[in-house]
Amino acid sequence: MTEHGGYPPPGQAYPPPGHPGATAPGAAPAFTPGAAPAGGHPAAPAYAMPVLHKPGIVALRPLGLGDVMDGSVKAIRRNPGATLGLSALVILACLIPSAVISTLLTMVSVPSPNDTSSMDSVGTVPASLAQWLFTWLATGLLSGLLVHVIGEAVLGRRTTMGRTWSSTRRRLLPVLGAQLLVGLTILVPTLLVVGGAILLAFTVNGRVGVLVGVLGGLPCAAAAIWLSTRTALAAPTIVLEGAGVRQGLRRSFALTRGAFWRTFGIIVLVSVIAAIAGSMLAVPFSLVGVVGMAATGDNLQSGLVMMVLASHLGQIVSGTLTTPFTAGVVGLLYIDRRIRLEGLDVTLIRAAADAAGRRG
Repeated sequence: MTEHGGYPPPGQAYPPPGHPGATAPGAAPAFTPGAAPAGGHPAAPAYAMPVLHKPGIVALRPLGLGDVMDGSVKAIRRNPGATLGLSALVILACLIPSAVISTLLTMVSVPSPNDTSSMDSVGTVPASLAQWLFTWLATGLLSGLLVHVIGEAVLGRRTTMGRTWSSTRRRLLPVLGAQLLVGLTILVPTLLVVGGAILLAFTVNGRVGVLVGVLGGLPCAAAAIWLSTRTALAAPTIVLEGAGVRQGLRRSFALTRGAFWRTFGIIVLVSVIAAIAGSMLAVPFSLVGVVGMAATGDNLQSGLVMMVLASHLGQIVSGTLTTPFTAGVVGLLYIDRRIRLEGLDVTLIRAAADAAGRRG
């Protein structure tokens, strides 16, 4: 709908200036119910517009919990290549290097194949951190890519991996920038509190360290929940409106104002569902890793490498199937908030009616 393939910012009409269907300044509106568009096909009359209230995966009205979850599943079913296929490619591209790096880190952390004095729980810590970083990268990229699919699916349009990539590739760095900024804002104070608590525990008293950790950790946890919820809609804003990092974060704050608990509750519920499903999908790979580790006997290094590789395989499968669902829900929450606050449903109904008139 806009030059970057997304939705118009608040206050901007459809089509926007520069769009092929837009009119010159001072001319009649680009869409008028009952009028004939430039292509010569009659547009849908005003009384027909309510019939077009559901051109895609959800009805163009304020959405409930069932709407966003069902709409996310429908988007995956109607665009399997642009959702599951794209998710698989991005996760593979991120986790294959992660598997290589994690394997090398594991081998370095347990230098001797027969060194059973090393603690296996410590030996896998560097590998786990590397896997977490690459998973974070994949999740950030997919949050930008998949929201475009949702935006198209709401209007009843199917898309492909190629079109999704071409429409969003310039928006991925701002999406990652916003995600990194939020992550650092949460992580830095948390590390300071944890580091201070550990330092006090070793230099002053263990109880003092624990007390400082608890008293400082609770506000950090509360702040992290608040900030991550208020900025949850930054990625859809950046991709669908073409916003920058700061503008995207400000828009997310504005869209979630007055809807914190609803946004938080839906995201937590969907995240729990995705985590349970992902854990179940990863169970076979975890069992393979355990069996492989047992088969290596006293060779601790080989056993830990087997566990690392099995963990990556499980993450690839579970992430491919669950990430599109969670990204779809966030995208539909963005649509819902704009419908409730800015009347986006009217704009989308007109866009759908205009498209139907041109096809007819």
